[in-house]
Amino acid sequence: MTEFLGIAGLFVLVAGLAISIRGICVEFHRFRGLRAYAGRGCQGRAWKRAFPEATADDIRTFLGLFTGAFIMRRRRGLTFAPADSVLAVYRSCYPRWSGDQCELERFVWNCRNCYGVDVEPIWRDGITLGELFDVTRRPK
Repeated sequence: MTEFLGIAGLFVLVAGLAISIRGICVEFHRFRGLRAYAGRGCQGRAWKRAFPEATADDIRTFLGLFTGAFIMRRRRGLTFAPADSVLAVYRSCYPRWSGDQCELERFVWNCRNCYGVDVEPIWRDGITLGELFDVTRRPK
């Protein structure tokens, strides 16, 4: 019995170590992938140029939903521009071999919950943050 517990304990230790290493690799990839966005300055001007009628709070709220879905700090929101592809951000977060945390689904749900807008019918691979923001601004 003791020998079985020793082998089972070793298996649990190895499995836990493998899962931890995988998690560290995913986080490293995520950090490296998001560096391109974090390295540029505030994109507030680009948002105001694209949506002059939108208030700063409108833009921050939308970007807060996006960063919240991707489990990022809210202050990171203005590093994303209206022309940024949602899937490009997603792919910079996750290597193809890793699982995700349902960020895209959460973002779609956030848009539906906050704005009463279902963005699924217009979703396509190259959809940008600006296009989605525009949809949330249209009268219902």
